[in-house]
Amino acid sequence: MPRRHPGPPYKFHFDACLGGRRIVEFCATLALDGEAFRAHAAVYDDGTPDTEWLPQCAMEGWVICTSDSQILRCKAECEEVWKHDGVLVVFNERLSTAGLETLLEKHIGAIRGHLQAAKPPFILRVSSRGVRRSKP
Repeated sequence: MPRRHPGPPYKFHFDACLGGRRIVEFCATLALDGEAFRAHAAVYDDGTPDTEWLPQCAMEGWVICTSDSQILRCKAECEEVWKHDGVLVVFNERLSTAGLETLLEKHIGAIRGHLQAAKPPFILRVSSRGVRRSKP
């Protein structure tokens, strides 16, 4: 039987397409005790292939946040994430940093709720209307 996602506290990895240090600093204002937020560039070089960093993040228990919905169309990349019981949080809208901050502030509670309630692997799709969970 699959395990639940480790946590709380949760660890959130923000893909480069979601910004860098600013979004991580903003998330620190929303953090619960022990939660971690990190920017892609803090760990990986620019241009690191998705096939390398996605499974590594999943294996280490990071919740992978991205706005790159193309990732979901890449079967090999997703299979590596699912193999390690990973969770992808896909922001369905192209957002400015300020827009992403607003969306996170509005939905971080729902995201945490899904992480606590569901067994991975799964996908959370986040939009201005809410958070939807689906299985890969």
